[in-house]
Amino acid sequence: MKKYLLPIFLTITTLFFTSCSDDTSYTLDNPTEDAITVQIDDKKYELDEYSRVTIKLAPGAHQLISKSAGTVNFTVYPDRNGGIINPTLTTYILLNEVYTVDTASRESYRPSSDTIIVNGKSYTANFKRLDGLFIPEQWSYDLDEELPDEVTVYNNKSGTIKSKIFSLEDFVLYYLNYYGKPDNARGQKAVVMTRAQILAFNQPTTLPDFLSAEFQEATLPLRALYTEYMQTIDPEQQKALQEQYHKMMSQYVTDTMYLHAKQSTEENNKANDFTTQVSNLFGTSFLITSYK
Repeated sequence: MKKYLLPIFLTITTLFFTSCSDDTSYTLDNPTEDAITVQIDDKKYELDEYSRVTIKLAPGAHQLISKSAGTVNFTVYPDRNGGIINPTLTTYILLNEVYTVDTASRESYRPSSDTIIVNGKSYTANFKRLDGLFIPEQWSYDLDEELPDEVTVYNNKSGTIKSKIFSLEDFVLYYLNYYGKPDNARGQKAVVMTRAQILAFNQPTTLPDFLSAEFQEATLPLRALYTEYMQTIDPEQQKALQEQYHKMMSQYVTDTMYLHAKQSTEENNKANDFTTQVSNLFGTSFLITSYK
């Protein structure tokens, strides 16, 4: 799909917003052809086919019940982005479209591509598949917004990348309209996930251990904070731990700066995983604690 971009050279004014509440806004979505019932805590939501509603949840412990997800206990954290609550456990697509001032500039913008199989057809584009009960907000254009034909950039930039979130069904329609007919899958099978696999995307992960005693010791404060944060449902305590996280992560980076040279590639990869897992926990607003 050909995209255009209008260069404008202006000073960007940054707007600051203050929230009067710790509540986080979520889109409770039903992208399926069947009406569903979802219960969150004591409130039931009746969602017609292909419908959605915006809800707000306070920090702390909550419970969701739906036919596809079952009974799920989860924690909401303050001062973090919301996203989509996905009670049908369907797949979403995060599409990245490139906008440039000319064709030559497109070579400088190459978002990662992927392929998904839907009903025996193979769809390849610049997208990322997203699964989970909670899909964290990370897009420029929401479910009910369209990608524009033109966007504006500043400071002499030659291009930019804008992202849009799609339900899988809407992505297929968009693909047909803008990319043309998909290829036949030719024996490739669609990826089918179990409920446990999908819910795992929003559950805490076990942090890796290190062979180096010195490196392992440097991770201990963050490990303890990671465990405490997972178990905390009090909003003020959550905020206090968020503040501690920034200081501890900075100290960890300083303490391990010169240790990486002594580690094997495998150990350094584990160190990257460690940092990512801790950062992901402290960056999310939604964490599954248990389900049945």
